[in-house]
Amino acid sequence: MKKKLIVCFLIAAITLTISACNKSGSDLGGSDDSGNNSAVIQKVNVGLNVVDAGARADADASVIKETLKNVGASVVWLEISAQQSDEIITASGVVIASGRTGDDTDSDENGDPISFIATCYNVVQSAKKIIVTDHIGNEYSAKPIGADDQTNICILSIPATLESVVMIENDESIAAGEEVLAFGNPFGTLGGSVTKGIISAVNRNLYVNKNYMDVYQTDATFDSGNSGGALFTTDGYFLGMCDDMIGKNYSVETNKITFVTPSKTVKDISQKLMETYTGDSLGYIEGRYYLGCEVKNRYTGAWQSSSYVVIYKLDEKGSFYLGGLREGDQIISVEYKGEEITVTDAITFSEYLKSLPLAVGDRLIFNVKRDERSMTYNIEIKQYVCGAK
Repeated sequence: MKKKLIVCFLIAAITLTISACNKSGSDLGGSDDSGNNSAVIQKVNVGLNVVDAGARADADASVIKETLKNVGASVVWLEISAQQSDEIITASGVVIASGRTGDDTDSDENGDPISFIATCYNVVQSAKKIIVTDHIGNEYSAKPIGADDQTNICILSIPATLESVVMIENDESIAAGEEVLAFGNPFGTLGGSVTKGIISAVNRNLYVNKNYMDVYQTDATFDSGNSGGALFTTDGYFLGMCDDMIGKNYSVETNKITFVTPSKTVKDISQKLMETYTGDSLGYIEGRYYLGCEVKNRYTGAWQSSSYVVIYKLDEKGSFYLGGLREGDQIISVEYKGEEITVTDAITFSEYLKSLPLAVGDRLIFNVKRDERSMTYNIEIKQYVCGAK
């Protein structure tokens, strides 16, 4: 691999404390009873290695074999045991940083070795246990650090120091036609596989998980076993994370058109999740909230001439449920920063909520009717922690 890199150490001494409104725990794998190999993180000194795409030298076919030797150790294989069944899910992961825990992180003699691994959240969100296998067959029990369901990125940790990737941070020079290499674990049994293709398109703006994402499109083939694996440039830089779910979201036949989350997105999300992880609570995207509520009209008059609005679905992780609202509540009115509206139509109310410039810590006052009783709830918009119980 070319040594002409611009290395930035973006993360140091991860000791921040999650705000009191966050809840500890996780629905992800790697709980305290997952085995003696689980990493206990108290203080970490790690950095994400990045390079500007414009600083790269041109690569030719003669360097590809050498590239494979250099980057192969940074891609791992995942075996996920599901919580509610005996199902075993297989996927891949990318080592994004390595370091040591402990108070004195300047010396390799102090602290426990640790590596951080990025993978796709959808493959681990229901995990009871996650086993990571490195390129030479060593197995480790993984611990969740944090996740972001909007970008489908999850960060895990393992008690080992593995080779980490060098990420392309500024991808303006990446264009359709550039040759790329996809690493992963196709079928869940063929770890260490690599396929070659090209970037078919950049900046594909696709709707995934109720959110628009900019992704790469490539013809380098991969399947669900590659999800969480890596797409590299031919000169060995991490270009993005393979995500089989994106294509399936658009009913695209696997191994025909595939999509990749750009490395700049993986870097930004990973950094935020690791910075806000405390060891007791999962990392999160600061300022993100989740209302977790769906409403509908309930008609009372003939020919649907009159109606009222009720809550028909609530997520227990959402601010509205945590604030006391329950399914079946009839919404009479809502007040935000001194301005109150009467609620008479579900669509109008949903659009009203979307229009509010809400922020974590804001409050909404709901007047509702439940079992013919009038009730008032002063609901705080809480920080959303993906994966928290």
